[in-house]
Amino acid sequence: MRILRKEPLLSTFVILTIVFLLASFFMVYLNVGELSYPLILHFSSYFGVDAVGGRGSVWGIVAIAALVAILNAFIGATFFYRERVLTYLFFATNVLIALLSLVAVANIIALN
Repeated sequence: MRILRKEPLLSTFVILTIVFLLASFFMVYLNVGELSYPLILHFSSYFGVDAVGGRGSVWGIVAIAALVAILNAFIGATFFYRERVLTYLFFATNVLIALLSLVAVANIIALN
């Protein structure tokens, strides 16, 4: 991508997104085999366990975050020459989504 060579801030966003997604991927890869089957996906202090699922649900969090990051990067790259603010917004949103997926995966692993 030419735009990553032009704008160092965008390349920083891409690097951070990749690092967060890889960290969540390796966290799931290393820990999901050790978890017992009904995985607690959400716990509320008022209602207790709200959502349970399997190992595929935890992998789905990482997969959906990666898919959204790819789609946001594609959409942001198409807006680069029209509206640069939208490009920065899409790439910064990628970082936030990847960070939130890392937090969600770490929370699920710590809870189980």
